[in-house]
Amino acid sequence: MGQLVPMIDQVNERYSKNPQQWLVDGGYPAHNQLDQAETKTCVYAPIPKSRDDASDPCQPKPGDSQAVRDWCQRMGTDEARKVYKERAATAECVNALARDAD
Repeated sequence: MGQLVPMIDQVNERYSKNPQQWLVDGGYPAHNQLDQAETKTCVYAPIPKSRDDASDPCQPKPGDSQAVRDWCQRMGTDEARKVYKERAATAECVNALARDAD
């Protein structure tokens, strides 16, 4: 947790620009990180499962910032699910290959 914005800043320092989209795993989307990242890029990250089976985890909660609301609503769309599904096909494959190289 807490590494989304430092990661975005590091890439910006190296390439002098921010990617339009970031696909990150569930350990990255802390609310304060989403608030700071909103002006830099569009974050795609899974929404944690709700403890209450009756509630929709993609619905913003009272007190959520606009950045968190936007993320929740974005991740509730079929388009975002399709984009995020690509993360597993690329990032997880690269990680598996790196482990096999040892």
